[in-house]
Amino acid sequence: MAALIVIFVVALVSLLVAGMFSEHYIDIRRTSNILGQDQGRQYSIAAETYARVILKQDWDNDQKDKALVDHEYDMEDEPWGQYAIQIPVDTNVGIQGQIDDLTGRFNINSLVTNKDDTSLVSKAAVERFQRLLESLDEINPDLTVEKFVDWIDTDDQIYQLKGAEDETYLLKDPPYRTANTYFNDLSELWLIDGMTKETFDELKDLVVVLPNSTASININTAKAKVLRAYIPDLTQDEAESIISQREEDKGFKSVEDFLTMEALAGKKLSTEDFKVNSEYFEVHVKSVFNDRITRLVSMIYRDSEGKTSVLRRDFGKKEEVTKQVYVPE
Repeated sequence: MAALIVIFVVALVSLLVAGMFSEHYIDIRRTSNILGQDQGRQYSIAAETYARVILKQDWDNDQKDKALVDHEYDMEDEPWGQYAIQIPVDTNVGIQGQIDDLTGRFNINSLVTNKDDTSLVSKAAVERFQRLLESLDEINPDLTVEKFVDWIDTDDQIYQLKGAEDETYLLKDPPYRTANTYFNDLSELWLIDGMTKETFDELKDLVVVLPNSTASININTAKAKVLRAYIPDLTQDEAESIISQREEDKGFKSVEDFLTMEALAGKKLSTEDFKVNSEYFEVHVKSVFNDRITRLVSMIYRDSEGKTSVLRRDFGKKEEVTKQVYVPE
């Protein structure tokens, strides 16, 4: 009998010890995962910082060139925009990143200016966005510019006849309301009534949501459809010819040079709508640490003095680095 009791006690103690070791192992794994995730984020932020250094160096170089040959402009075929970078830290860590220009895209938030609970709709921006939507290959006729205006403006009144306010969205499953403020991320476009995957896939590289109603675009980075949105009655062929000339001349040195092009003859355009340099950029980072992948998408602002700041940082997007990695000769 005593032997059975001893065996029972030993078995019980063994089970308790095994359980303790199991819980301890799980705690170690959990801590390791948290540390690994945090380490991956730190590597990604380091790459973001490196991208900011590159943008500052680009600004410094532009200032030197400006002093010599009187120009200061940004193009995506410059080193910062043409290639992705790859940083092999060690055998367990690898970092890739790229910088994309955002100033050459149509800012959806330029449709409305919100101030002191009042909203001022920009007729010029509405017309531009209308032309942009009409130029898309895949567009749902139920998706209208007015619905974007209603999403941003602060009131609950439908903008013209094709708008959509809360009464439209409260009927959806699940129901939701209009934001009544600026878009904060492109993913919010999915919430607009009438948005489809085909339209979103076309729009995402043509538009941006900046933290203000800035309307001017960089003519050295704008795509053909964006140029057509800003220039009434400009054909696709004419827009493509402008881009070809831009590439041949290594960029427009000034807005005045751009406006004197033959394709723009007779068109009444304002110099305030265009610029040759960029202020807003997007940095894409992919870091690999111990087979753990961390992705980061950041919006960077560069001011008139070349100082950069991070406006937005998102670790949740699954976007890849798409540009060719730069390999030094």
